Amino acid sequence: MFKGIADKARALKDKVDLSQALASTRSVADGLVEKVKAASEAVPLAETLSTTKQAVAESITSGKIQSGELLEQYWPKLEHVIVNGLLTVAEDKLKDDEFLTMLAEKAYEVLPTPVRLVLPRAVVIEFGLRRRGLMLTRLQAIKTSKEAQSIDAPVAEPHAPELAVER
Repeated sequence: MFKGIADKARALKDKVDLSQALASTRSVADGLVEKVKAASEAVPLAETLSTTKQAVAESITSGKIQSGELLEQYWPKLEHVIVNGLLTVAEDKLKDDEFLTMLAEKAYEVLPTPVRLVLPRAVVIEFGLRRRGLMLTRLQAIKTSKEAQSIDAPVAEPHAPELAVER
């Protein structure tokens, strides 16, 4: 059985010239090695890394500048949304008895000690609950004033150097 396979292998060996196939493979490999060397010599690795690093650094810097300019340009609109959101939350919280009671208790703790000795906590809390309407009216006036300011405010042009942001 193995003798037949060995005979076939010898017959194939005689038909194929291994030295010629090996020489052909070596010439192809040598050609590829030359191409890789030529490509690596054309663009040095250190120079490529340096150039890439510079490009990334410039991109990040310009991105920071651009995002800073955009924030400056759109901050009034963002501030308007934030303030109105907080005013709305404050208005909702003032309508909640439990929250207003807790807030009055916290405010009581801020009073000077002599005042706290004279005024009981319950009186301060009751007074705060009775003044809720006045506080809501003031809060709505502030909200209306802010909305009027945002309508009258000029729209900032992009990249305007004179653009100032109130803080």
